[in-house]
Amino acid sequence: MSGGEGGFSISSHLQGEAMKDWRDVVLYPTYPVGNRDYSHWPDKPEGWSKVTEYSERLMGLAYKVLEVLSEAMGLEKDALKNACVDMEQKIFVTYFPKTP
Repeated sequence: MSGGEGGFSISSHLQGEAMKDWRDVVLYPTYPVGNRDYSHWPDKPEGWSKVTEYSERLMGLAYKVLEVLSEAMGLEKDALKNACVDMEQKIFVTYFPKTP
């Protein structure tokens, strides 16, 4: 199943390959916020969508680090942040089931 922009991408046991990919992968974009589509979020486990609060705080920390690095290099505070205009963040969950 592939949800495209704002949704889930799931791969499992890829067909037609010499070696099977024995894993399930869930990929969900969380940043920029406009890429989120909560209609694709699962109902279980409960509170799953709350992880986006963590992702927002993590992006805030990343921007703070870029500010400190910019100043340490003698640049304007927002120089590196502005250079990273296409920053993305995704939640990537991998499950490796028991294999035969």
